[in-house]
Amino acid sequence: MIKIDFLSRLNNFIDTLNNAQESINERILLKPCDQIDLTQVQNTSDYISIASNNENLVFIEETMKTWIRQMEQVKKKTNNIQLLFIFWFCLKRF
Repeated sequence: MIKIDFLSRLNNFIDTLNNAQESINERILLKPCDQIDLTQVQNTSDYISIASNNENLVFIEETMKTWIRQMEQVKKKTNNIQLLFIFWFCLKRF
């Protein structure tokens, strides 16, 4: 009876984790580049114009560093969820 109760609670927990994973997979909002509207960069001359200004490059570099940190956080969350799935799978075998 205890094992059945435990597995039932574990299944509920796994369902919650599945929902969390779906939320993560569906939507990752990267911080916008506050100083430069990168959506307006359309052609080579736009890239050259932005790249010729050192301040612009600093802003873009900082934004990209932020994006990398955000993606690393999502990766860590995903890895934790995967580890929990492995743990759950191992428990189901018993």
